[in-house]
Amino acid sequence: MAYQKCTCGNDTFRAISRPELYMSGVMLNLDGEIDYKKIEPFRTSRTTQPEEWDLVCENCEVIYHIVDGKLTPVECGVTSKDIIVKIHTGNEWYNDTADYLVATLDAPLIARIKKLAKAARDLNVYEISEFKHIGDFKCVDYDTEDTDNGKEILKDFEGRMECCSLDVSPDDFCMSGFYKHSDIRWETEPVSLVDLDSPEPIDEREVEVGPQS
Repeated sequence: MAYQKCTCGNDTFRAISRPELYMSGVMLNLDGEIDYKKIEPFRTSRTTQPEEWDLVCENCEVIYHIVDGKLTPVECGVTSKDIIVKIHTGNEWYNDTADYLVATLDAPLIARIKKLAKAARDLNVYEISEFKHIGDFKCVDYDTEDTDNGKEILKDFEGRMECCSLDVSPDDFCMSGFYKHSDIRWETEPVSLVDLDSPEPIDEREVEVGPQS
């Protein structure tokens, strides 16, 4: 069986458009059908129409649409990504906590995250982490009745963090660390790698609820 190839010569891809079908090692045959034979030898007869899937080359990370059964490269053009993601704190009794991490991911950082994700897939490991401080820490300003287009108003977090890291898995990434001079760990909500190829910002702020007594 012959398979369609990326411009780099690789013929294996990841399916990314439907999360419940996200998988590595898929191949697109010349008839425009997704073939699982390479990764699921016990299901050698299974093929399926790709519908609206996108595929990502497992070697060079180029994204493709499937148009009329053919691979068509997508020019993303994403050079930066603005994110506001929730922070989860490991101890619910710890009071001086941040609520959100606000950051702009530039093109080199986006490329670095994708490279680490590929390494995690190639090594078949759960996660790869490196020490890196990204963005600013914010708290919800409950003392104002103003909103930011219906979203919560944020103010600077007055505490400090240490041991900050970028944690990248094959499918997503997050940031984590510890509150300064404590053993209380924090971690952001994961961000899907698929979202890095969209210029749309990520904003996880809640609807502003007004001042609290």
